[in-house]
Amino acid sequence: CKGEKDKWIFPDRLKEEEKKKIRLEWTHFLDEISRQVIEEKYDLVILDEINVALYYKLIDKNRLIDFIRKKPISLEIILTGRHASPELIELAHLVSEIKSIKHPFDAGIKGRRGIEY
Repeated sequence: CKGEKDKWIFPDRLKEEEKKKIRLEWTHFLDEISRQVIEEKYDLVILDEINVALYYKLIDKNRLIDFIRKKPISLEIILTGRHASPELIELAHLVSEIKSIKHPFDAGIKGRRGIEY
């Protein structure tokens, strides 16, 4: 969210008012990025951890799918995060799964700026 820097958010702990704010900001973001994509300002868009946001219903999945379907052929879109929906997996040209073998969280080390967020 705008103004929320260096803050780890647990989606399942958000109040409904906070979820509405996040949904509204994502709606504005998708509108803006859609406009810029149409103008061909980018050839690559990375939506980091968007699958988690979709899983917790913080983003309208249908709007995202519509954005992906209407993208120019020259645009590559990378979606990251756990819980990718079957619809997005079906729509994708490439799907990879990363398996955590060892992670600092397991040793009690909190998320680090520039690494985990």
